[in-house]
Amino acid sequence: MSSAHQILGTIYLEQSLYSLAEIEFKQTVLLDVDNIFARQMLGYSYKKQGKHDLAVNEFIKTTNFCLEKGKINKEHIEFKVKIIRMPDFCDKIKDYPKELHYTLLPPLALGQIVAYLRANAVEVDQDDLNIKIHYDNHYSRMTDKGLDTTVFFDENRILKYISGVEDQGLESIMEDIAKKSEFYGYNVILLSLREIYINASCFMFTLSLARFLKKKYNPILILGGSGQSIDLLNKYDCKDIDYIIYGEGETILLRLLLALRDKAELSKFLNSRTKTNGKFISTELTDVYPPLKPDFSGLPIDNYRYLGFNSHCNDGSCEILEEFNKSGTLLLPFKFIKGCPYECIFCTMSGNKSMHVLDPATVTLYLKELQEEYNPTGFFFLSDTINISRQYVNELCDEIIKNKTKILWSDCARADNLDRDTLFKMREAGCIRLIFGIETASSRLLKYIRKGIGVKRLEDTLRWSDEAGIWTGVEIICGLPHEKDSDVEETIAFLNKNKRYINTLYINQFDLRDGSIFLPHAKNLGIENIFIINQYANEEFSNFHKYGYDEIGGLRWQDKKRQILSSYKKVSDNTCGNTDCPPYELEHLLFFLYNKFSDKGLVCDIFAKAEAEKNNLLALLNKEKTPILK
Repeated sequence: MSSAHQILGTIYLEQSLYSLAEIEFKQTVLLDVDNIFARQMLGYSYKKQGKHDLAVNEFIKTTNFCLEKGKINKEHIEFKVKIIRMPDFCDKIKDYPKELHYTLLPPLALGQIVAYLRANAVEVDQDDLNIKIHYDNHYSRMTDKGLDTTVFFDENRILKYISGVEDQGLESIMEDIAKKSEFYGYNVILLSLREIYINASCFMFTLSLARFLKKKYNPILILGGSGQSIDLLNKYDCKDIDYIIYGEGETILLRLLLALRDKAELSKFLNSRTKTNGKFISTELTDVYPPLKPDFSGLPIDNYRYLGFNSHCNDGSCEILEEFNKSGTLLLPFKFIKGCPYECIFCTMSGNKSMHVLDPATVTLYLKELQEEYNPTGFFFLSDTINISRQYVNELCDEIIKNKTKILWSDCARADNLDRDTLFKMREAGCIRLIFGIETASSRLLKYIRKGIGVKRLEDTLRWSDEAGIWTGVEIICGLPHEKDSDVEETIAFLNKNKRYINTLYINQFDLRDGSIFLPHAKNLGIENIFIINQYANEEFSNFHKYGYDEIGGLRWQDKKRQILSSYKKVSDNTCGNTDCPPYELEHLLFFLYNKFSDKGLVCDIFAKAEAEKNNLLALLNKEKTPILK
């Protein structure tokens, strides 16, 4: 009987009859309390009707239900497993800040997967070759452990090596890498790709390491990562990799490990889950597990601590910067919301029907435990939107304040679901920075992208945040479909009018992304002729572009591409913002300063001097074409 209600509810969703879908999914859950899909779709039905508080509450209930069901299997898995984060590299000195940008946070994906596997009695170790290689290279004059990474930009050489051609030089580099992390004795090795933006070096490294490991130790190799990374990897021969997991990894990985342990079940599992050639493991809605408290044990935590800021200033700020140099500032990533109840059409979450939300009490408990375990300077919350509802963000802050959880944190937020009192409460609860995805100040484009926020509200929220003492970041997207010169001018005028309230400006170039509702609803949104270009950030664009497209009744792709670049340059040249986000070492400085001072004005003054000093140093090093070394 419950299946009939679920089928009917799904049909109503497809017909956009959300109130009827709500009724059917309520009946499904009443008859089948274990039905996670129905629970998620009930929350989605609320969301589509604009009942955001009900939607968030339902997603919290679903998350708690999943956590209560808990562990799939407590039986010990007879595999020794290791998961390793793969590195990528920058091939130009100007990209060095971007390189560092990806090394000073422990990998959250590994921490959550490891927490889940260990909770299910899987013996698993973890390591991060990204931080180890970059750390050793950055300080190679002291450690003598530097690694020549230029080989990973030689695609022809790597492809020959993985096809079976002997390469003693590359083998020697792989042996040096093997000294950085233990590979011997593991039955299964998991290779974790991050989302690729800059170039293909991560793929070249991963394929080389897979070939080396297969030849030397012959483990079962499983590759996982973002959908974009897996799609890009498809064009290469991955014969040394046994299985590739596409999408969310926790539960599907555990099921694969169980099947590998019980070989009689392996063929059955693969027949039900592989998409092509027996390697690609597909995931389903019920495979998406709630956020967990990450387990970073086994990672080289000290390598993520900030070590040194090369400054030559001659005023009082030098003493503070020297203190920062020796502080060992550590930031930890943490995620307690998966998904977003809003549907901005460009966002990768806009096409997602499911969400998981940890209740505020659980979030606060996890934060206290992480603070006690690692003593970080602060936390990078990685929500798509922390204020999924005003009620939720207020309850979260109330819990943090009530439990005297003395932490500093930053996150992304919408400019609505906030008021002045809430922002002052967030600051009291430890918030030092909010990044607002404003995207555009054009009223026409705000309506087109379904932002659901007006320009006046954007201004008010920025002013209130500044008054509360919260560092404000603003994200702008240049070159949205059907953008006009007048839209760009409106955005520039807004940014300059409100520059006193904007501490960091993030200027982005629009790109069409998987997961957004642009792809399934392209024609309704005014674009057509979508095709793959896979253009990396260090080629022509400032960020990775997977797709090209034409505007219906507007620009063809070549002209659209020129417009995106022109719009980006115009906003960059005519606003107070820097087109490059501060490197993570300066974000570490921001947390260090907020930890030391409560006065935002003082933080801003010292931060500006430090950023100027760092930019001067980078300009000098770029001019000299020398690597940045201590």
